[in-house]
Amino acid sequence: MTLGEERAWTLTAMAWDRWLVATGKPQRFGTQMIKQGGRWSLGEVDAQVTDFQRSFYAVPPLYVQRQRAEQLQRQEDMG
Repeated sequence: MTLGEERAWTLTAMAWDRWLVATGKPQRFGTQMIKQGGRWSLGEVDAQVTDFQRSFYAVPPLYVQRQRAEQLQRQEDMG
């Protein structure tokens, strides 16, 4: 038996990060892509939160999140 919906945990992490970014603080999980200086990135991410901790919220490892931001930037550059 599992505890809760996996998507609910991911949404919790995303909402937490969104609030942190909106208040000018580093995000914990790296779920929010923001545009800084005309480029997409994750912005500042709390280095003390590990990929192992991210996995509890069904959030991909930080390097995957950074790759997604880079991919978004490449798509925008091409468009």
